[in-house]
Amino acid sequence: MTLFDPDSVWFALDTCIGRDAVIGQNVVFGPGVTIESGAEILPFCHLEGCHISSGATVGPFARLRPGAELGGDVHVGNFVEIKNSVLDEGVKVGHLTYLGDAHVGERANIGAGTVTCNYDGVGKHRTRIGPRAFIGSDTMLVAPVRVGADALTGSGSVITQDVPDGALALARARQVNKPGLATRLMAALRLAKGNKLCVESLVYLENMKYHRNWSMRCADWNIAVTTAPASRRSTMRAGWIAAARWASW
Repeated sequence: MTLFDPDSVWFALDTCIGRDAVIGQNVVFGPGVTIESGAEILPFCHLEGCHISSGATVGPFARLRPGAELGGDVHVGNFVEIKNSVLDEGVKVGHLTYLGDAHVGERANIGAGTVTCNYDGVGKHRTRIGPRAFIGSDTMLVAPVRVGADALTGSGSVITQDVPDGALALARARQVNKPGLATRLMAALRLAKGNKLCVESLVYLENMKYHRNWSMRCADWNIAVTTAPASRRSTMRAGWIAAARWASW
């Protein structure tokens, strides 16, 4: 076993580490950790109640909680948390991911920002990811759910239904581009800086431009100004005037 900085590593009484394992600096071992020969723990990891198989790499800055079982040649990267989950041989979880109450099949790839949404406020639910599945970055897996073998989820998807083997799952809103809006909005916000009600007026007006019945919205706004306390009316009207001058009708 190789310890890069023994003085910075904390062991529990029952820590079990096999031959030829490599332990980096500032690693903390809680109770119930076993590491097979040939595994590598990179710096600044916290491990508790887990098993790490031969050839696996963990970290840096990873956390393995009770019930984490890593198969051979698994890669768990930085800012990844694994809890009560089994990762079969060759699984890659590169970064910024939470896997809780899950089973991940061999050679599956888990993209950055993936979260298994396992807790509904009362109970925990399991997520199953099949062998060789590819989970796109920023995928939310709302358990209980199954992603089949060789399936793929599009980046940014919220998966609430099972994905069949070999299928592509897309679950995200369609992108809408509003030409020129960013430039106009930023210019107006800079002009209105320091006047909260004026900013609200600008945003309100812009929303109305994309509302079919904007004339009724204008009437609603005039009623709001009229019925507002006297101390606020002048400021609200000033915001309305500034917004109307800015907007291209």
